[in-house]
Amino acid sequence: MRTASIAIVNAILAVLLIGCGGVATPSTPASNTPIGNGGTTMPTTPAPPAPPPNDPTRPSNPGMYQVQLVSYEHPQTSVGQVTVDPVSNNGDMNLTLKQVVANATVYVHFCRFSTNWMECFEVGSTTTDASGNASASMKFPKQGIWAGVFYVSPDNWTSFSGATIWYETEPSPYGDNFNVGQNYRVALYPESSVSGGVGKDVPASTLGSGFVSVNGNMVHVEVKGATPNTDYMLTFCANGGFNSSCNEFGSGSTFTTDASGNGSTDLQATTAPAEVFFVDPNGARGGYVSAFVVQ
Repeated sequence: MRTASIAIVNAILAVLLIGCGGVATPSTPASNTPIGNGGTTMPTTPAPPAPPPNDPTRPSNPGMYQVQLVSYEHPQTSVGQVTVDPVSNNGDMNLTLKQVVANATVYVHFCRFSTNWMECFEVGSTTTDASGNASASMKFPKQGIWAGVFYVSPDNWTSFSGATIWYETEPSPYGDNFNVGQNYRVALYPESSVSGGVGKDVPASTLGSGFVSVNGNMVHVEVKGATPNTDYMLTFCANGGFNSSCNEFGSGSTFTTDASGNGSTDLQATTAPAEVFFVDPNGARGGYVSAFVVQ
Protein backbone atom coordinates (compact mmCIF):
# COMPACT_ATOMS: atom_id res chain seq x y z
CA MET A 1 0.00 0.00 0.00
CA ARG A 2 2.80 2.43 0.87
CA THR A 3 4.44 1.82 -2.54
CA ALA A 4 1.15 2.39 -4.38
CA SER A 5 0.48 5.63 -2.48
CA ILE A 6 3.91 7.00 -3.38
CA ALA A 7 3.29 6.17 -7.05
CA ILE A 8 -0.06 7.99 -7.01
CA VAL A 9 1.47 11.09 -5.38
CA ASN A 10 4.32 11.16 -7.93
CA ALA A 11 1.85 10.94 -10.79
CA ILE A 12 -0.19 13.86 -9.43
CA LEU A 13 2.96 16.00 -8.98
CA ALA A 14 4.06 15.27 -12.56
CA VAL A 15 0.70 16.45 -13.92
CA LEU A 16 0.86 19.63 -11.85
CA LEU A 17 4.41 20.41 -12.96
CA ILE A 18 3.54 20.07 -16.64
CA GLY A 19 0.49 22.25 -16.25
CA CYS A 20 2.56 25.00 -14.57
CA GLY A 21 5.36 25.08 -17.16
CA GLY A 22 7.43 22.38 -15.44
CA VAL A 23 9.74 19.83 -17.01
CA ALA A 24 8.46 18.24 -20.18
CA THR A 25 10.04 16.62 -23.21
CA PRO A 26 10.77 19.52 -25.63
CA SER A 27 9.90 19.41 -29.29
CA THR A 28 12.62 20.01 -31.91
CA PRO A 29 13.33 23.79 -31.92
CA ALA A 30 13.17 25.92 -35.07
CA SER A 31 16.40 27.25 -36.55
CA ASN A 32 17.51 30.14 -34.33
CA THR A 33 20.11 32.86 -34.69
CA PRO A 34 22.04 34.02 -31.59
CA ILE A 35 21.66 37.69 -30.65
CA GLY A 36 24.57 39.29 -28.83
CA ASN A 37 27.01 37.11 -26.90
CA GLY A 38 24.99 34.04 -26.09
CA GLY A 39 21.80 36.00 -25.34
CA THR A 40 18.22 35.36 -26.34
CA THR A 41 17.65 33.68 -29.68
CA MET A 42 15.05 34.59 -32.27
CA PRO A 43 13.81 32.67 -35.31
CA THR A 44 15.85 33.29 -38.46
CA THR A 45 14.12 35.57 -40.99
CA PRO A 46 14.11 34.05 -44.48
CA ALA A 47 16.09 35.96 -47.13
CA PRO A 48 14.07 38.12 -49.56
CA PRO A 49 13.77 36.90 -53.14
CA ALA A 50 16.57 37.90 -55.51
CA PRO A 51 15.86 40.79 -57.90
CA PRO A 52 15.50 40.03 -61.62
CA PRO A 53 18.79 39.70 -63.57
CA ASN A 54 18.54 43.06 -65.34
CA ASP A 55 17.37 45.11 -62.35
CA PRO A 56 19.91 47.99 -62.02
CA THR A 57 19.41 47.96 -58.24
CA ARG A 58 20.41 44.33 -57.83
CA PRO A 59 22.74 43.88 -54.83
CA SER A 60 25.35 42.05 -56.92
CA ASN A 61 26.20 45.45 -58.42
CA PRO A 62 26.86 47.43 -55.20
CA GLY A 63 29.00 50.45 -54.42
CA MET A 64 29.31 51.14 -58.01
CA TYR A 65 30.47 54.70 -58.31
CA GLN A 66 33.54 55.20 -56.17
CA VAL A 67 36.13 57.28 -57.99
CA GLN A 68 39.18 59.23 -56.87
CA LEU A 69 39.36 62.96 -57.42
CA VAL A 70 42.72 63.89 -58.90
CA SER A 71 44.33 67.13 -59.91
CA TYR A 72 43.28 68.16 -63.40
CA GLU A 73 46.80 68.83 -64.61
CA HIS A 74 49.22 65.95 -65.04
CA PRO A 75 51.04 64.50 -63.21
CA GLN A 76 47.94 63.84 -61.18
CA THR A 77 47.80 63.51 -57.43
CA SER A 78 44.89 62.09 -55.46
CA VAL A 79 42.96 64.76 -53.53
CA GLY A 80 39.70 63.05 -52.55
CA GLN A 81 36.81 60.97 -53.83
CA VAL A 82 33.29 61.11 -55.25
CA THR A 83 30.82 58.34 -54.38
CA VAL A 84 27.23 57.83 -55.49
CA ASP A 85 25.05 55.81 -53.09
CA PRO A 86 24.36 52.44 -54.76
CA VAL A 87 21.79 51.26 -52.21
CA SER A 88 19.21 54.03 -52.49
CA ASN A 89 20.00 54.76 -56.16
CA ASN A 90 18.26 58.10 -55.59
CA GLY A 91 21.22 60.33 -56.39
CA ASP A 92 22.65 60.63 -52.87
CA MET A 93 26.37 61.28 -53.24
CA ASN A 94 29.35 62.42 -51.23
CA LEU A 95 32.37 64.55 -52.05
CA THR A 96 35.55 64.49 -49.98
CA LEU A 97 38.59 66.73 -50.41
CA LYS A 98 41.86 66.44 -48.50
CA GLN A 99 44.48 69.16 -48.08
CA VAL A 100 43.54 71.20 -51.11
CA VAL A 101 42.98 74.98 -51.24
CA ALA A 102 42.01 76.26 -47.77
CA ASN A 103 38.81 78.24 -47.04
CA ALA A 104 37.65 78.00 -50.64
CA THR A 105 34.17 77.58 -52.10
CA VAL A 106 34.23 74.87 -54.76
CA TYR A 107 31.56 73.87 -57.27
CA VAL A 108 30.90 70.35 -58.54
CA HIS A 109 29.77 69.87 -62.14
CA PHE A 110 29.01 66.74 -64.13
CA CYS A 111 29.65 66.46 -67.87
CA ARG A 112 28.22 63.42 -69.61
CA PHE A 113 30.31 61.40 -72.04
CA SER A 114 30.29 62.08 -75.77
CA THR A 115 29.07 65.64 -75.70
CA ASN A 116 32.43 67.32 -76.23
CA TRP A 117 31.87 68.80 -72.77
CA MET A 118 28.92 70.87 -73.96
CA GLU A 119 26.23 69.24 -71.82
CA CYS A 120 27.36 69.96 -68.28
CA PHE A 121 25.37 70.92 -65.21
CA GLU A 122 25.99 71.89 -61.61
CA VAL A 123 25.61 69.22 -58.91
CA GLY A 124 26.40 71.24 -55.78
CA SER A 125 28.98 73.24 -53.88
CA THR A 126 30.87 73.18 -50.60
CA THR A 127 33.57 75.08 -48.72
CA THR A 128 36.92 73.73 -47.56
CA ASP A 129 38.15 74.35 -44.02
CA ALA A 130 41.40 75.97 -42.86
CA SER A 131 43.27 72.74 -43.64
CA GLY A 132 41.83 72.44 -47.13
CA ASN A 133 39.53 69.55 -46.20
CA ALA A 134 35.85 69.06 -46.97
CA SER A 135 33.19 66.36 -46.78
CA ALA A 136 29.84 67.23 -48.33
CA SER A 137 26.65 65.34 -49.08
CA MET A 138 24.99 66.25 -52.37
CA LYS A 139 22.10 65.11 -54.55
CA PHE A 140 22.62 64.29 -58.22
CA PRO A 141 19.94 66.43 -59.86
CA LYS A 142 18.80 64.20 -62.74
CA GLN A 143 17.38 60.71 -63.07
CA GLY A 144 18.79 58.21 -65.53
CA ILE A 145 21.93 56.20 -66.22
CA TRP A 146 24.94 58.49 -66.46
CA ALA A 147 28.38 58.00 -67.99
CA GLY A 148 30.80 60.89 -67.63
CA VAL A 149 33.07 62.81 -65.30
CA PHE A 150 32.67 65.03 -62.22
CA TYR A 151 34.71 68.24 -62.18
CA VAL A 152 35.52 70.45 -59.18
CA SER A 153 36.07 74.14 -59.91
CA PRO A 154 36.39 77.49 -58.11
CA ASP A 155 33.67 78.92 -60.41
CA ASN A 156 30.06 78.02 -61.15
CA TRP A 157 30.47 77.90 -64.92
CA THR A 158 27.83 77.02 -67.52
CA SER A 159 30.15 75.92 -70.33
CA PHE A 160 33.21 73.71 -70.12
CA SER A 161 34.98 75.81 -72.73
CA GLY A 162 37.28 78.19 -70.90
CA ALA A 163 36.25 76.93 -67.44
CA THR A 164 38.81 76.68 -64.66
CA ILE A 165 39.07 73.06 -63.49
CA TRP A 166 40.94 72.07 -60.36
CA TYR A 167 40.04 68.39 -59.93
CA GLU A 168 38.26 65.59 -61.79
CA THR A 169 37.20 61.97 -61.26
CA GLU A 170 39.69 59.65 -62.91
CA PRO A 171 41.63 56.54 -61.88
CA SER A 172 44.81 58.01 -60.45
CA PRO A 173 47.22 55.52 -62.07
CA TYR A 174 46.48 57.16 -65.38
CA GLY A 175 48.36 60.21 -64.17
CA ASP A 176 51.42 58.18 -63.09
CA ASN A 177 50.13 57.88 -59.52
CA PHE A 178 50.39 54.16 -58.77
CA ASN A 179 50.60 54.43 -54.99
CA VAL A 180 46.87 54.69 -54.27
CA GLY A 181 44.96 51.51 -53.38
CA GLN A 182 41.53 50.83 -54.81
CA ASN A 183 40.67 54.19 -56.30
CA TYR A 184 38.07 53.32 -58.91
CA ARG A 185 35.05 51.02 -58.85
CA VAL A 186 32.21 51.75 -61.23
CA ALA A 187 29.30 49.68 -62.50
CA LEU A 188 28.88 48.68 -66.12
CA TYR A 189 25.58 49.36 -67.89
CA PRO A 190 24.51 48.70 -71.48
CA GLU A 191 25.63 51.54 -73.73
CA SER A 192 22.11 51.63 -75.21
CA SER A 193 20.66 52.52 -71.78
CA VAL A 194 22.79 55.61 -71.08
CA SER A 195 20.86 58.87 -70.75
CA GLY A 196 21.46 61.01 -73.81
CA GLY A 197 23.29 58.17 -75.54
CA VAL A 198 27.01 57.72 -75.97
CA GLY A 199 27.35 59.54 -79.28
CA LYS A 200 26.81 56.56 -81.59
CA ASP A 201 23.83 54.38 -82.46
CA VAL A 202 24.40 51.14 -80.60
CA PRO A 203 22.34 47.96 -80.54
CA ALA A 204 20.58 47.03 -77.32
CA SER A 205 22.33 44.60 -75.01
CA THR A 206 21.53 42.97 -71.68
CA LEU A 207 23.69 42.54 -68.60
CA GLY A 208 23.09 40.94 -65.23
CA SER A 209 25.86 42.89 -63.49
CA GLY A 210 29.39 44.09 -64.09
CA PHE A 211 32.03 46.57 -63.03
CA VAL A 212 35.49 47.97 -63.66
CA SER A 213 37.87 48.55 -60.75
CA VAL A 214 41.39 49.89 -60.43
CA ASN A 215 43.58 48.90 -57.49
CA GLY A 216 47.10 50.30 -57.53
CA ASN A 217 48.25 49.75 -61.10
CA MET A 218 45.92 46.80 -61.81
CA VAL A 219 42.63 47.00 -63.68
CA HIS A 220 39.90 44.39 -63.18
CA VAL A 221 36.80 44.01 -65.35
CA GLU A 222 33.98 41.57 -64.69
CA VAL A 223 30.61 40.85 -66.30
CA LYS A 224 27.80 38.45 -65.44
CA GLY A 225 24.83 37.68 -67.63
CA ALA A 226 26.36 39.28 -70.74
CA THR A 227 26.12 37.70 -74.20
CA PRO A 228 27.32 34.07 -73.85
CA ASN A 229 30.41 32.77 -75.63
CA THR A 230 31.45 36.21 -76.86
CA ASP A 231 34.86 37.88 -77.12
CA TYR A 232 34.94 41.25 -75.33
CA MET A 233 37.60 43.96 -75.18
CA LEU A 234 38.16 46.63 -72.52
CA THR A 235 38.90 50.11 -73.90
CA PHE A 236 38.97 53.59 -72.38
CA CYS A 237 38.27 57.11 -73.56
CA ALA A 238 38.69 60.66 -72.39
CA ASN A 239 35.36 62.33 -71.67
CA GLY A 240 35.31 64.26 -74.95
CA GLY A 241 33.69 61.42 -76.85
CA PHE A 242 34.73 58.86 -79.42
CA ASN A 243 36.36 61.57 -81.53
CA SER A 244 38.69 62.31 -78.64
CA SER A 245 41.32 59.93 -77.25
CA CYS A 246 40.08 56.35 -77.06
CA ASN A 247 42.58 53.57 -76.54
CA GLU A 248 42.87 49.82 -76.33
CA PHE A 249 44.87 48.24 -73.55
CA GLY A 250 46.37 45.62 -75.84
CA SER A 251 47.57 42.42 -74.20
CA GLY A 252 45.23 41.18 -71.48
CA SER A 253 42.33 43.45 -72.39
CA THR A 254 40.26 40.73 -74.08
CA PHE A 255 38.27 37.92 -72.51
CA THR A 256 35.59 35.45 -73.55
CA THR A 257 32.33 34.92 -71.68
CA ASP A 258 31.21 31.40 -70.85
CA ALA A 259 27.88 29.76 -71.64
CA SER A 260 26.23 31.82 -68.87
CA GLY A 261 27.62 35.12 -70.17
CA ASN A 262 30.15 35.45 -67.34
CA GLY A 263 33.75 36.56 -67.81
CA SER A 264 36.57 38.69 -66.39
CA THR A 265 40.15 39.80 -66.93
CA ASP A 266 42.96 41.57 -65.08
CA LEU A 267 45.60 43.76 -66.67
CA GLN A 268 48.11 46.45 -65.87
CA ALA A 269 47.14 50.13 -66.08
CA THR A 270 48.76 52.55 -68.49
CA THR A 271 49.28 56.29 -68.09
CA ALA A 272 46.88 57.47 -70.81
CA PRO A 273 43.70 59.36 -69.81
CA ALA A 274 41.01 56.87 -68.84
CA GLU A 275 37.92 58.77 -67.78
CA VAL A 276 35.29 56.36 -69.14
CA PHE A 277 35.63 52.61 -69.71
CA PHE A 278 33.93 50.51 -72.39
CA VAL A 279 33.55 46.73 -72.62
CA ASP A 280 32.49 45.93 -76.18
CA PRO A 281 32.35 42.89 -78.43
CA ASN A 282 35.59 42.76 -80.41
CA GLY A 283 35.38 45.12 -83.35
CA ALA A 284 31.86 46.40 -82.58
CA ARG A 285 29.89 48.77 -80.37
CA GLY A 286 26.90 47.64 -78.36
CA GLY A 287 28.52 46.52 -75.14
CA TYR A 288 28.77 48.22 -71.77
CA VAL A 289 30.06 51.48 -70.30
CA SER A 290 31.11 52.57 -66.81
CA ALA A 291 28.19 54.53 -65.36
CA PHE A 292 25.85 54.99 -62.39
CA VAL A 293 22.06 54.96 -62.03
CA VAL A 294 19.76 57.54 -60.41
CA GLN A 295 16.10 56.59 -60.06
